[in-house]
Amino acid sequence: MRHVFVTLLLFLSTASGASVPSRSTEPFTAVSNRVPVSNDEMISLMGQPPLPGRTNVTGSLVVRPDVLVQQVVVRASDIDAPKAFQAARNRLDEIEKKASETSGGLSKLKMKDLVSSRSVVGKAFTQVELSGEIVILLSASNDYWTRARLALALARLAEVFDSQGREVRAPGVTVSISQPSSMVSDAERFRSQLNQAWAKRARDFADAAQSDGAPIDVQDCEAPGDIVQSASSLEQVTLSMRVACRLDVVRKGSERRSARK
Repeated sequence: MRHVFVTLLLFLSTASGASVPSRSTEPFTAVSNRVPVSNDEMISLMGQPPLPGRTNVTGSLVVRPDVLVQQVVVRASDIDAPKAFQAARNRLDEIEKKASETSGGLSKLKMKDLVSSRSVVGKAFTQVELSGEIVILLSASNDYWTRARLALALARLAEVFDSQGREVRAPGVTVSISQPSSMVSDAERFRSQLNQAWAKRARDFADAAQSDGAPIDVQDCEAPGDIVQSASSLEQVTLSMRVACRLDVVRKGSERRSARK
């Protein structure tokens, strides 16, 4: 009997463009010194919006997001470290207040990290960087239009707090705000479904590849990896999980470690 050896590296991932068509998470800023233009002039400058390509959303598990997240980084510099920290915090307080106003009180600011550095180039000063994220919880009853309104409310923050802080005229303080991104707040609760989907794939592949004299089974599996999220729209997030296993012929007398249930 010929020895059959197949290495299976299954990725539970999406095809609907996955992370390719998703929103960019790169910080963006808006220039506040704009020259007023009419609606017709603005349409002429912007042109017609392109039609999106038609893609089919496929993958192991496509779910509806339950949270909108926007990354925020504030950096302040001063010769006095406490003053730099306070300036950065004051700006974050302003951002949190504005986010709450534009979202109808639904947003919350969650702080994540602090980085402090001292520069001695020229005049010595301290730079303090505070980072966090603005979060809006989405309920299952929120339709597309409600989600779009909330996403736009977060996106408008960059128009108010641009990178130079011109709106509030605070020297030495800069702000970076990302585009809002759709996410699942607790992806781990879907791990069981992802495991079942992987097991079905492995089972179907083994059944198709084996023969009566050479049964194939799943062997030598590594622990599944982290669950990765890819937002394709306001309404869809795809969850993927990497699983590496080996499919091999089951030898007589060997214990079968099967993905079957």
